[in-house]
Amino acid sequence: ASQLGRGARLDSLLLSESRSYAEPEEVWQAAGKAVTKGWIISESTPPTSRENWHAQSWLLTRDGQGEFRKAHFWPWYHDPLKRLTQGSPTFEAMHRAGFVEALPPGTLEEETALGLDDEQRAFRRQERFCGTPMSRRLARAENPESVTDAFSTTDLWLDRGAIELCARQCCDPLFKERLGSLHTVLCWLAPGDMRGEQLVVFVDTAAKHGKDFSCVRARTASTLRVVAEVHGRALASELCAAIVWLINRYVPGGVSNTLGYCVGVERNAGSGKDLLELLQRAGLKVGRRAGLYAETVEDRRPGRKGRKRVRPGFQTSAAARSAMLDRIAASVEGIGRDAETGEAAPVGPTVEFRSKGLVDELAQLGEIEGKIAATTGHDDRVIAEGGLLILAERVARRTPASLAGGGSRRAGQHKRTVKKRLLPKRSRPG
Repeated sequence: ASQLGRGARLDSLLLSESRSYAEPEEVWQAAGKAVTKGWIISESTPPTSRENWHAQSWLLTRDGQGEFRKAHFWPWYHDPLKRLTQGSPTFEAMHRAGFVEALPPGTLEEETALGLDDEQRAFRRQERFCGTPMSRRLARAENPESVTDAFSTTDLWLDRGAIELCARQCCDPLFKERLGSLHTVLCWLAPGDMRGEQLVVFVDTAAKHGKDFSCVRARTASTLRVVAEVHGRALASELCAAIVWLINRYVPGGVSNTLGYCVGVERNAGSGKDLLELLQRAGLKVGRRAGLYAETVEDRRPGRKGRKRVRPGFQTSAAARSAMLDRIAASVEGIGRDAETGEAAPVGPTVEFRSKGLVDELAQLGEIEGKIAATTGHDDRVIAEGGLLILAERVARRTPASLAGGGSRRAGQHKRTVKKRLLPKRSRPG
C-alpha cells in the first residue's frame, strides 16, 4: 500500500469503499499525493465507524479542515431503488391501519418533512420498525437520513459491574523488564510459587512482522493463576527469545522439560509460522498436551488423502474466535448459575485478573457491524487471553496426574505403552 502511486503518474484516483481498507492512511499518503492535476474521490457506503479514516476525513472536510475540497452526503431516499412496490404484500402491511397506529409518535410528520411518497414510506417503515433491535439498528445505519445515522453505534459488550470487579484485582507486577526495544515482560508470580503446575502460554502474533502489537499471556494450567505477560511490538525472533526466557524462568529444567509447559501460537497471523519455526529450532518439541502445542488436521499432501497429521500452532478460525470470546465472557461475568446447585450466581469474574492493560481492553470491547471487537485501541491482549483459556482447558484434560497433583516425576518417567501384535498361528515360526 505504501508504494502505490509513487511514480506520480496518476491522472485521477477513486478510493472505493475506503472504510474497508486495511491501511487507508498509507494508501492516501502514497496515491493521493501522486495526483497533481486530476481529481480524487473517496466514497464509502454506511455503516461506518466514526474513528474510520474515511469518516474522519469527511468530518474534517465538512468543517473546513480536511484534505478534500468538498464533503458530499446522499441520504437513502435519493436512491430510486429503495422503495416497496405499491400493491405488494409488504407495501400493504406497512400501510395497514393497525401498523400505522403503532408507529412511534412523530413518525408521520418526519415522513412528510422528508417529502417521501407512499412507496418510500413503506420502505422506511419496514427498515426502521420491523425486525430485531440489531437489524433495525443496522438498517438505520445502512439507510441514513443524516450523517449521524451513517455512523454505526457501539454497544459495550461486557457487564460494567463485572469489569469493575476485574479492575479491583489488578496490581503492579512483581517483576518488570524490557526484553527488547519495544516490548516488555510483566511477571505477577514468583518462580518458586508454581507448585508443580504446568505453565500454559498463548501467543497472539502480529500481522505486520513487528509493526503491530503482539502479546504473550501465561497462566498455570490447573488453577489459572496469572503468571506473566509480554506485550509490545516485536519481531518473531524477539518473541521466540521472550517465550524461551519465560520457560527457563518458571519451568525447572527449562526448555528440555517438555511436560512442564505448553506453548500455543496463533499460526494464521503474519509472523505466526515464522515464530513456530524459530521455537522448534530453540528446542521446543511438538506435542498435543505439552511442549509446542499442535493440532490434528487433515493431511492434504499428495498421496495422503484421508490421513491425519499433527500441525504445530493454533488455527484461529471464525469458530475459534467465537470460542475465545465465550471463554472471555465466562471468565469476566461468570456462567450465570452455580455449577453444583444450579441457583443463580452473581455476575463477576471466575478467574483472577492482574493486568490493567488487559482489563482496559476488555472494557472497550463492543459490537461493531455485527462483530465483537475493540471500539478503541487494540484487542491483542484479549485475543491472547481467550486463546490461553481455551488452551489451558484442553491441556488440563490431558495433563499427567503427577503434574496435576503437584508431583515431581521426571519427564523421562512418562513412557508410551507399546502393544505387541501376535501373528496368526499358521504364521508363527516353528
